[in-house]
Amino acid sequence: MGLTRAFKRADAGDAGLVVAFETEVTNRKLYGRPLDHDDALSEISGNQYYLLFVDECLVATGALRWREDASAYLSNIAVLPGRRRQGLGRGMMNHLLSLCAQADTVDLAVHPDNLPAIALYTAVKFSPTDVKDDFFGDGEPRLIMTRSGGGNVATRPE
Repeated sequence: MGLTRAFKRADAGDAGLVVAFETEVTNRKLYGRPLDHDDALSEISGNQYYLLFVDECLVATGALRWREDASAYLSNIAVLPGRRRQGLGRGMMNHLLSLCAQADTVDLAVHPDNLPAIALYTAVKFSPTDVKDDFFGDGEPRLIMTRSGGGNVATRPE
């Protein structure tokens, strides 16, 4: 029998789960400081914040925020360390991009040293467009990657 995957849009009741997940995945250099309860509530209420469960275990997160100019910003994309390289990050990206099919452009920020994430984003048609020093106020640079629109990513199967 196969694994059951399910996406859920997070709500305020999921803040504790998000905080616990963040403590497992956060590498301060690559991701900044982990979310605390108030930060998690803010992210959940200010974005379309999604949780990916495999057999009822939270394994990945990702968020989408619409801007007034019809562009979308993706954030909080993370996978549990023990579940990486299994197509879960790609699954989250495909899910988020399908939700912003009407976006003129979609962008995200990634640490320049996070080579696996950069490879994933490149595979789903993002390109580097800028580097911002101290982007999140943590003293670390971030590579800004952009693609034209959301929708189908036409990548290899998960």
